[in-house]
Amino acid sequence: MTKTNIYGKIMEARLMFLQSNPQKSGRNDFQKFHYYELDDIVPTATRICNELGIYTEVDMGSKFYGFATMTAINIDEPKEQVHFRLKMPEINNANINNALQDTGRLETYLRRYLYMLFLDIAQNDEVDASDNSVKQREKPKTSPRKPTGANSRRLTKKQKDKLASFDPILEKIIKEDKPTTLKEVADGLNILEENNELSHDKRLEIAKKISTL
Repeated sequence: MTKTNIYGKIMEARLMFLQSNPQKSGRNDFQKFHYYELDDIVPTATRICNELGIYTEVDMGSKFYGFATMTAINIDEPKEQVHFRLKMPEINNANINNALQDTGRLETYLRRYLYMLFLDIAQNDEVDASDNSVKQREKPKTSPRKPTGANSRRLTKKQKDKLASFDPILEKIIKEDKPTTLKEVADGLNILEENNELSHDKRLEIAKKISTL
């Protein structure tokens, strides 16, 4: 009997989820539509993945810096993996309790959208319960927001030279990609790892060196 590869299993999982037609418990009262909450998706997705032999693993930035990632793994052939990624927004909150709450909300939000990518769930773009209705009034003019956080600060020439001295891979990124922030350096490392030009352990080793900058 021919075994189905991970791509075939993902397509079958999407079809099974569509046919299961789970209820949408979330509701936007302002724009008058229902949407999927994470609790609506996970039970059905777990049952389908168990039936098809798919293991899903969610990572919040430890493997691919700045990206939340869901990896779908073929249990029959664990080397067969498909990654689904979302850019992670930064949390800047000096209050530790609020920061923890913000982190929890963000992880729930990202997990929901990762499942939607994995299962190819289509629904309204605006899914929160806030008032997103269009107002017939002129929007106030605001100044462009500058990037915040240490990783968004512009690198000086001295810092770039120091980064290049840490490792030949960093030297190559500095010369070829010409990054202006630490975030862009990290993005370059992520791309190399994704293209199998850099091992995960090596990327972590380089990340530790960067953290000393």
